[in-house]
Amino acid sequence: MKLKLAAACLLATIAFQAKAQSGCGEGGRNAFREYKDKLQPMISARVRSVRSNASIERINIVSLSIRKDGDVMSSEIAKSSGSPQFDAKLLSMFPAGLQLPPLPACYKPNFISLMFPIRFRLGHPL
Repeated sequence: MKLKLAAACLLATIAFQAKAQSGCGEGGRNAFREYKDKLQPMISARVRSVRSNASIERINIVSLSIRKDGDVMSSEIAKSSGSPQFDAKLLSMFPAGLQLPPLPACYKPNFISLMFPIRFRLGHPL
């Protein structure tokens, strides 16, 4: 089973959050692109460790709240794959206290909430 993390959706979510904050200005776009470039491989590596013996495609949307210092405050399944066991296994990859990269310095709020899709597909390349 292969997976695809929609990096473009993750970047769009980060960019939307950053745009809502005037403290980052135009330079913030690059800061958040760099943040996405650090965050996406870490998320992908964690998700790759999830295994499913199902013979169907699974799509989840995961929501993370991340403190400015990079600590995960909370995580939840925003859209279920349809399998509570699979959802719980995926969610366990993002526990509270997980250390992710700190948010860009220009981002003024104390946390950011990100939602991103994770798609598991059978027989397709990443």
